[in-house]
Amino acid sequence: MRPIPHTRRHKMLPFSGFSEAERFDGDQVKPNLPVVPVKHGIVGATPVTHRKSSSSSFQAQQIISLNPLPLKKHGCGRAPIQVCSEEEFLRDVMQFLILRGHTRLVPQGGLAEFPDAILNAKRLDLFNLYREVVSRGGFHVGNGINWKGQVFSKMRNHTLTNRMTGVGNTLKRHYETYLLEYELAHDDVDGECCLLCHSSAAGDWVNCGICGEWAHFGCDRRQGLGAFKDYAKTDGLEYVCPQCSITNFKKKSQKTSNGY
Repeated sequence: MRPIPHTRRHKMLPFSGFSEAERFDGDQVKPNLPVVPVKHGIVGATPVTHRKSSSSSFQAQQIISLNPLPLKKHGCGRAPIQVCSEEEFLRDVMQFLILRGHTRLVPQGGLAEFPDAILNAKRLDLFNLYREVVSRGGFHVGNGINWKGQVFSKMRNHTLTNRMTGVGNTLKRHYETYLLEYELAHDDVDGECCLLCHSSAAGDWVNCGICGEWAHFGCDRRQGLGAFKDYAKTDGLEYVCPQCSITNFKKKSQKTSNGY
């Protein structure tokens, strides 16, 4: 039986927005605030409640708040994110942004025009962006998520012929603009423990691109995996856990034995 994961206590972080020129498509967007460089993979360097800490959480803590409103739980009647409809979600986000004083992010045309950010020639798919991130531990996980391989591929903005570069950083900035405060004001983030050591301790967390489970990279003793930094990069390698690797191998072997 797996141990009950530690409850993640959200630390209310300030909002960091875009200038008007930075709210649109993708690779030309540049952050208007400094980024604080950090080192990855330092086990035990942070308390358990921040067990999946990474550069994004440190960066968010460095943001100077220009919003005088204290960040509180939203207290809305929205359905759980797993069963919530896209329309209900977007209406709730719009209401939340207005309550937070971010009226410039809500177009006058309302839901039909929200959000007015464009990615890969399509309106930004906030709904699937949010669902994929919170299902993988939330924004503070940062580079433990493969933003391009795991998140972007599930969004309507993704195309098979996509040639965008830097899409991971673009998604992070859009998330920080529209959804970071919203995430912190709701209890949508899944909390997990390592599927290998069953601990929720801080460390070099990676997310399996197939089953979505979390593991400490250092707990995976398989040869040939490379280094944690290869997965922690925004557009880095996709991690596949041992169980999913075995399942994939069996499927491939079965196809070969069946002659196709």
